[in-house]
Amino acid sequence: MSETVADASRQTSETEEGASRPGRVDTPIRSLAWFALAGVPLSVATRWVPGAPQDTLNRAVIGAVLVVAPLGLAVAWATSPGGRGVASKLRGLLAWLVPLAGVGAVGSMIVPATSATAAVLVGPWVAATLLAVAERRLALGRAWREPEGLAALGAIVCAAVGAGWLAAARLGLAPFGVDPITHVLVVVHLHSATLAGPLFAAAALRRLASDGRAARPPVAWIATGGQLLGAVGVALGVLVSRPVQSVGTLVLTVGLALACVLVLRACRGAPWLPRLLLLVAVASAAVAMPLALAQAAGRPFGASLTLEWMLRIHGQANLHGFSACGLGGAYLLLRSPTRGD
Repeated sequence: MSETVADASRQTSETEEGASRPGRVDTPIRSLAWFALAGVPLSVATRWVPGAPQDTLNRAVIGAVLVVAPLGLAVAWATSPGGRGVASKLRGLLAWLVPLAGVGAVGSMIVPATSATAAVLVGPWVAATLLAVAERRLALGRAWREPEGLAALGAIVCAAVGAGWLAAARLGLAPFGVDPITHVLVVVHLHSATLAGPLFAAAALRRLASDGRAARPPVAWIATGGQLLGAVGVALGVLVSRPVQSVGTLVLTVGLALACVLVLRACRGAPWLPRLLLLVAVASAAVAMPLALAQAAGRPFGASLTLEWMLRIHGQANLHGFSACGLGGAYLLLRSPTRGD
């Protein structure tokens, strides 16, 4: 009898370990990844929906909600332990709630702002992101204090904050008195680059550890925590102090640069498609972040790059090149066999 219990316990342990290893992807993760892929043509198709926004900024929000955010959640689940019990049930719920809520959030951008319909449509998106935060916290346990866990949890918290700002926009509210353009910029960043950056690093750390090439703890902390800390600094700078924004952008850039180095290391020996996507992401970051630094550094001295230039180069590189391609590459990298397989 004791041997039977021991064998069952051992099999359960091996199953849990295997489920969290790169190359093993459970159903909720795969479902979100497929929806993110379907979100690409869906976001393009909304251009022809009557009443849909046509400006670059709001189009970016639609793409971020339908593609980047679901894919980011899939990567967050794949980079850290899955957990059992309530956390497992939440993942099953979120696998279908996130797609439906994302479509609803986009719908709230089509109907008139401040209307009851807009509130009803955007509400589930806020709820879904908050449930995603709860799931990560329950699943990680004490592992949230490690670089990978902190990156996964912090990234999902960013998405939840972004969902709150999107809801505020659709309800006609202006948190901290920000102007409408800044408001939409905050929504875009929290649903895309601010979400993708820490997960970009976490996926690389996960892959390197699985290959027996684990990064040193200080490097891992700077690559993940530096991006989260820098994002907080940028947010405070936008709301409170422009010089603080410059410092926050610098800290974020250092963390992201180190994350790119880790990704390049993790790419070695990977299949061609994830390697290609991750290289595109690294190249996009190399284009986008110097512009962000120049714009942030110019502000304290009364000069800055024009919004049009930033949207055309920094914005497109951030959303499509870095966030979408980076998370897509990270997801495929975590699915690909490791050297030990």
